[in-house]
Amino acid sequence: MRNGLHICRQLPVAGFRRNRYRLQELLGTDERGFREYMNMLEVLSENRELRARVEEAEHMLTQVEIERLPSFAIGFERGETKGMKMGRKEGMEEGMEAGREEGREEGREEGQAQVVRRLLRRLDMTKTSELLDLSPEEVERIVAAGTDDHSERGRH
Repeated sequence: MRNGLHICRQLPVAGFRRNRYRLQELLGTDERGFREYMNMLEVLSENRELRARVEEAEHMLTQVEIERLPSFAIGFERGETKGMKMGRKEGMEEGMEAGREEGREEGREEGQAQVVRRLLRRLDMTKTSELLDLSPEEVERIVAAGTDDHSERGRH
């Protein structure tokens, strides 16, 4: 009798396990469908004292290794590609802005050098530095830098 009772209890459990794996095959990653079926099994389990087995099965089936799913790999690759495109775009924008700023700075310096050179054609160093509110050393530096720029431009 004892073996008979044990076999009777094992039959529903074995059937439940088969059904659980079949359910997993059929539903794949459809968690909503899985939950609906688990709710139905929960109701049925009350009649057969299978509650612990249903809870165990639900826990096992919800512990899916997401990283192993093909949809995860596809989504990851798409996200990675999108992130790289966004990064390149942002990098280009930052690089272009830095280049524009550098160009503006060079333009200001060149303009200042032109003004200094023109004034020095008519005025001495002291008057030029006073007029531009620059020290004589700054005026000399600007003139020297402008002379280097002109000699380099002539080579190109």
